[in-house]
Amino acid sequence: MRSKLSRGTSLRTKIIVSAILCLLIPAITVQSLLSYQTQNLLKEQAIKNSEMSGSIVYQYLSNLINNMIAVSNKIQFNKEINSILLEESQTTRSKDQENDDLQSWFNEKKMTKYLEDLVQADSLYITLFLPNGKYYTNYSYDQLDPAFYLKQEWFPRLNELSALETLWVGALPIRNDEISLTIARTIKGSYSHPYAYLMISLPEKQVNNIFTNYSNGQQFVIVDAQNVILTGSDYRFRGSQLEYNENEIFATSKNLSFGGWKVVSLVPYDNLTRYIKALYRNMSMIQFLLFSLFILIIIYAMSRFTNPLVKLARVAAKIDAGNISIRSRVTGHDEVGILGRSFDLMLDRFQEMIQHIKKEQDQKRLAELELLQAQLKPHFLFNTLNSIRMGCMLKEDGETANLLMSLSFFLRMTINRNNEFIRLQEELDTVKHYVKLINFRNFEKAELIFDVAEECLECEVPRFFLQPIVENAIVHGFEQCNGNIEIKCRMQDGYVAIAISDTGQGMTEEKVSELLHNITQERKIVSNTGIGMKNVYDRMRLTYGMEFHLDINSRVGIGTTIGLRIPRR
Repeated sequence: MRSKLSRGTSLRTKIIVSAILCLLIPAITVQSLLSYQTQNLLKEQAIKNSEMSGSIVYQYLSNLINNMIAVSNKIQFNKEINSILLEESQTTRSKDQENDDLQSWFNEKKMTKYLEDLVQADSLYITLFLPNGKYYTNYSYDQLDPAFYLKQEWFPRLNELSALETLWVGALPIRNDEISLTIARTIKGSYSHPYAYLMISLPEKQVNNIFTNYSNGQQFVIVDAQNVILTGSDYRFRGSQLEYNENEIFATSKNLSFGGWKVVSLVPYDNLTRYIKALYRNMSMIQFLLFSLFILIIIYAMSRFTNPLVKLARVAAKIDAGNISIRSRVTGHDEVGILGRSFDLMLDRFQEMIQHIKKEQDQKRLAELELLQAQLKPHFLFNTLNSIRMGCMLKEDGETANLLMSLSFFLRMTINRNNEFIRLQEELDTVKHYVKLINFRNFEKAELIFDVAEECLECEVPRFFLQPIVENAIVHGFEQCNGNIEIKCRMQDGYVAIAISDTGQGMTEEKVSELLHNITQERKIVSNTGIGMKNVYDRMRLTYGMEFHLDINSRVGIGTTIGLRIPRR
């Protein structure tokens, strides 16, 4: 039988491995052949398309740049314009002053009309400056302030140019985030000094329109002779050095005819191969669907045989999570059926054993609680009775009745052990009566202060868990001195948080660590200064387990705070 099971397992493994190989081997083979045959072909075609787009963009940009040069030549060599510029440059009057000269007004209108007719609106910004401060433009001043050019650091260099030289300014910010490609010339004719300055700016939007129309998945930039980006498809890189990874970017460039500028086309290799990737993606999807279909058939067939084992595994997981009442209910006459019945029988016996152990633990816990409660010091009650008796003999006052009431309440809470849990209000009353009795017995007084949220008063707590802590504060904290004991109680995330603070002498960090060690360890005997706290800790741990938390904070000369956290009941 073992040989048959071994052969069955081996066959299942062979079927699964064979199915995977039958799908993966053809897929890998087809993918490799497609990659070898089509990758270079598609990449070459993509490069040609990219170069074609770059050539078109270059032609358009060349036309724009040549047009700027042509416009500057028309202005520079127009005799009538030069005559007006020369005439107006020789006057000392300012443009901002009132001008009553009809000829000057006529010249201004004529210049403006000529500049506006020279190019289409907004295609080029043309500015003519005269040395005396006059200027002529083909645009309105709300579009651009002509005085902007005078503030540029390159403007004084115009005086050094000859009449036929052109200064290629480059990318010049004109307003907000808009820039322009600007050239500048001087108009001096036969004179040694210029009588006019000419600035022609090509708005960036004209260039970007060309880039957008012919991008085809690629980026274009115009760079100067220092390889600095003047403008491009992406505004963020203006003014930065042109840098790219040659292993990731395919780049082509063409020089413009003037100024050392050139147009650079940048295409990520990923864009060039996107068709190949799409083909790979489609083929992979088809193979994945076929592979998934075949796997589903295998899973369906194998699940018919392995379903009982899966059921057993799920039951085992739930048992591991703590549910021991569940059963597999697996039946059958084969090996899996025998395993299922044996598994259920083992669980039945295991559950019976747990119930027996739990019953023994409950009995042991009740016995330990009774023993711990019996450890409360009985001599305190007798000492208190003697003190009350002596008080009655020596003086008669109104305190006697209250003391007797407190003692009666305290005795009743001590003797009555029918209820393991009481309301927090009752526990606080017990502490109140205890402090009243201890104040009568001792010369030094302890003042008790309560700061308890109303929602905590009805919570059930173990009987006599606060009295030992208060007693410990009076006996070991105050040491024959007056002091205050404050009890605070709040609800925190489903827990009752209690803090007992005294104004006693406090403890050092070493003493606190030693006390916590003695309280939390499992030995039964501790020092006299910690037996009350030890009893409280043991009782609370037996009652709440790991959900109970105790913390001690103390400072010498200031006092001690004991924090308790118990689940709300």
